[in-house]
Amino acid sequence: MDLTREVSQYENGEIVLHRFDVDVIQTVQDAIQDAVFGVGEEDAGALGRAKFIWVGQAEADTLAISHDPQKLQRVVSNLVKNALEHDAGEVTVRFEDLGDSVQISVHNGGDPIPEDRVNTIFEKFNTTKRNKKGTGLGTTIARLFTEGHGGQISAASSESEGTVFTVVLPKTAGKEIVQ
Repeated sequence: MDLTREVSQYENGEIVLHRFDVDVIQTVQDAIQDAVFGVGEEDAGALGRAKFIWVGQAEADTLAISHDPQKLQRVVSNLVKNALEHDAGEVTVRFEDLGDSVQISVHNGGDPIPEDRVNTIFEKFNTTKRNKKGTGLGTTIARLFTEGHGGQISAASSESEGTVFTVVLPKTAGKEIVQ
């Protein structure tokens, strides 16, 4: 599907979230794998550069929460793919259970996003990729699908800390949210 059309359809309520109580850890791990394969042709070493960390839990554990696995996978995959494309080093995906919510953070140590761009990073057609490669819709889709889950997404970037995109999702779905 054309990304511009998909964003428009979602904003008009033509695409909805279909939530299930499923393992969010598996969704995140599948998203990392999708992202790695998405940049694989350009970066054969991408698989070894993406690291998953579950803060406070053993990796073998699972955590079922109500979410749309396909849409959440797109959120995380878009963020991880961007991180891999902007940094030749390691990209870390941290997952943390915060009690009533979960937090997923994607971190890379590449060149920081300029401050004026961080403030508009989730707007449509806003790309920070070199040579304007890409549509500038990946972070918009991440924002729309995160908010559709009743969550929040943010970005922070600095020379000393690198770039971190953080997604916080409630564990309970509440009522169905259609954007």
